Amino acid sequence: MIYRVAHHVLVARNGKLVSILIMVSMVILFSIPCYASSLRPDALEIMGGHIWSPVIYKTQRHTINYYIIDVRGELFHFKQSFSFLMGMNYANATKGTDGFMAGFTLFLRYNFLPFNTGIYPYFQIGAGILYNDIYEDYKQDIIGNNIEFNPQAALGFKYPITETSCLNFELHYQHISNAGLDDRNIGLNGAGFLFGISFKFNP
Repeated sequence: MIYRVAHHVLVARNGKLVSILIMVSMVILFSIPCYASSLRPDALEIMGGHIWSPVIYKTQRHTINYYIIDVRGELFHFKQSFSFLMGMNYANATKGTDGFMAGFTLFLRYNFLPFNTGIYPYFQIGAGILYNDIYEDYKQDIIGNNIEFNPQAALGFKYPITETSCLNFELHYQHISNAGLDDRNIGLNGAGFLFGISFKFNP
């Protein structure tokens, strides 16, 4: 009981300060792999698309759809088929509420052998943290805190258009929730697609 009271007081009075501190901490944490890869990613991906929700337990969840922009750096490869990426993303609600979400994500990707058509398939999982202002809308109980967690997965395809660039397409799934940091924590389960382009710096 004391913890809950203290938590609500902290969020009410210092929510923005806490959010800033968390985001700064994440920037520092996510910067470590950049130094490990000599401050230059192997590739840069710029993706954009749309996510629809809910896709699971539809009758129990409020609809929140949003477009998303995702910029990722492929930091290094290991064991030939695996790669590690770090991304920054921004999303804006298009249905169900108003507001934005922005944050950071770490990805682990498995790159399959290419098809005969030259298309390179891959599968990735990721986890990140989002800062948002959607939680201020009390008409919904999907997103209840200004800091939310964002596990996700995607099946993607790359089609080379030059020696150093590819067109990208992904079928994308995202879960967003706050792990019980707030009483409003039904969570969002969304799916959609992302299109984009990637550039290789070390072909």
